[in-house]
Amino acid sequence: MKKLLASALFALLMTACGSVATILTYDVTFTTDNPDRMSALSLATRHVVERRLARLEGALLDYDVEYDKEAQVATIEIEVDNAKSAEILNEEMTAPFTFEVRYKVEEHQEGDIEVEGVGSFRDTGIYKSDIDWVIGQTTEPPLNRGRVLIGFTDESVPGVKEIFEEQAGNTIGLFVRDRLTAAVEIGEEFEKVLVIDGLPSGEIAKVFADDMNVGIHMTFTQK
Repeated sequence: MKKLLASALFALLMTACGSVATILTYDVTFTTDNPDRMSALSLATRHVVERRLARLEGALLDYDVEYDKEAQVATIEIEVDNAKSAEILNEEMTAPFTFEVRYKVEEHQEGDIEVEGVGSFRDTGIYKSDIDWVIGQTTEPPLNRGRVLIGFTDESVPGVKEIFEEQAGNTIGLFVRDRLTAAVEIGEEFEKVLVIDGLPSGEIAKVFADDMNVGIHMTFTQK
């Protein structure tokens, strides 16, 4: 009987520990010194955190941001309702963010990424540093589909334009954290923005935009 009581008490303690609120504090650096963009990124971070915690069966209790505009840094404090969800969230927030554009090829070579059921993709040299800003939109009724606009930096536009013109009619893949997230057929005209149409909803487009902007323009270091 004593063994059963001890086991029950241990399980109760473990459950209590897991449900203890946990505070995560980060030093955050930005790739931009634009106050409006820094504010938009901080709000996008809150949305990212809320969605990830929902997936992890956790909840956001508090979210606080303090800016040092001269140093272009911020301190973000996140309070999570349980330690387990906070631990996984912390791993995701501090993990390196990678993004690259690749074009589809018929013959696989060393260095290509092969996606089962889709094909092989080759490096274009277009990475996250070439992205200026990502916007998620909802198209007009009655379809109300999602659309993503990926804008490139002024410095990268000539190179991106050349690559896209070479691959006109071909498919390019957008790889986020080494996973194919979108495949788009390249048209013959490109100015400065890559448009991805036909997403199931505007909400999905906005989720993608938030994840991209936060990943590209912010670096989180736990304090």
